[in-house]
Amino acid sequence: MTYTEARDSRLTKLEADQLVGTWSVIELDQVGHTATPDEQAYFEDGGYKITFTDTEMIHSPDGIAMEYRLDINRNPKVLEYVEDGRVVARAIYRLDDATFEFVVGRQPQDGTHPNPPGSFAIADAASGTFPTRFVLKRQVDD
Repeated sequence: MTYTEARDSRLTKLEADQLVGTWSVIELDQVGHTATPDEQAYFEDGGYKITFTDTEMIHSPDGIAMEYRLDINRNPKVLEYVEDGRVVARAIYRLDDATFEFVVGRQPQDGTHPNPPGSFAIADAASGTFPTRFVLKRQVDD
């Protein structure tokens, strides 16, 4: 392993360690859908959570777990959804101590390699990409 690869591996691990824990979804934006008052209240009450382990993200509403990996060398940084060893979707993300925002594009139906969205603003999405934007706050235990 080269020095650069070793450094990138350590930095990626540090970034992943920042994600580990439970986060509450406070905003969820989709192309062509505005959150209803009930949906917004559900988010505000902390009803939708995503828990990150070193390798998986688990969504609370349905318990679905998805393997993920990070690419911190891209700008913006990229989170890859992995299934059976292959990337099935890509998201761009930004992360600080208390907030994690990511925008994920849908898996292409034609089997082509998924590209991450080009912007955090879903209104700027390319036709047919239907990205979803998540804004999460770190859950703090009382």
